[in-house]
Amino acid sequence: MPTRTRGGTRTHALLAVGSAAVKGTRLAAGVAFVAAMVALPACGGGSDQAGTVSKTRGTGSAPDITLRAQTHHPRAGAPWPIVIRAHDPAGRPLAAEVRYQYLFGGAVVARRSHYRFRGTFHDTFRWPARSLGVPLTFRAVVTTRFGTRRLDYDVQVRR
Repeated sequence: MPTRTRGGTRTHALLAVGSAAVKGTRLAAGVAFVAAMVALPACGGGSDQAGTVSKTRGTGSAPDITLRAQTHHPRAGAPWPIVIRAHDPAGRPLAAEVRYQYLFGGAVVARRSHYRFRGTFHDTFRWPARSLGVPLTFRAVVTTRFGTRRLDYDVQVRR
C-alpha cells in the first residue's frame, strides 16, 4: 500500500508471504522471495538519489536507456530508490513504458508494475527481510518507439 513521505516521494513496502519450503537453504530463500514478490504491491513515485548505473548506451540511431540505483546491496526494509532514463539519439526525452521483473537463478520469478513516463522515471522500493542474502536480479523492461530493452541489476539484500 503506498504511503506519502516528505517531498511527495511514494514508497511501497515489499510484503512477504509464508513459504512451505525448508528453512535455511537457498531454495527456501528463493521460494520465500517468489512468495514475497507475488504479494508485492505496485511501485511508483520519485527520489533524487542515485548511484550505480546499468545502461544500454545509444549508438547511431539507438536510444540511451539507463537504470540507476544507490547500491547492489540494499538494506531490508529501507528505501531503495531507482531512476530510469530514456532519451533518443539526439538526447531528447522519449515516451516510454517500464515493467519490472524479478529473477532468481536467471529465471523470472515475478513480474510487477507497469508505468508510462517521458524521459525520466523515479521509483522507490523496500526489499523484504525474507530476501536477505539471496542473489537476485532486478530487471526493468523499458519499451520505447525504438523497441524494448532489458536493464538487469544484480541485488543481494542485507540487514
